[in-house]
Amino acid sequence: MFIISKIKEWILYASVLISVVGGIYLRGFLKGKQAEKQKQQEYDNKALETRREINNEISKASDSELDSRASKWMRKPNE
Repeated sequence: MFIISKIKEWILYASVLISVVGGIYLRGFLKGKQAEKQKQQEYDNKALETRREINNEISKASDSELDSRASKWMRKPNE
């Protein structure tokens, strides 16, 4: 009977330990997940701002300026 009560006690201690370790792991995992979401949101906001700046720059440019910029990326007629 004494051995059975000790086994139950050790099972209780083990379950408490597993619960505590699992809780700590889960908390760290969720904190890391939130940090990554925030980092991705900041990256998306920066990309959106860059896109707006480029669109504004292009919309303000004259046709000849756009042609000269596009010629850097286009093939020459002889090629």
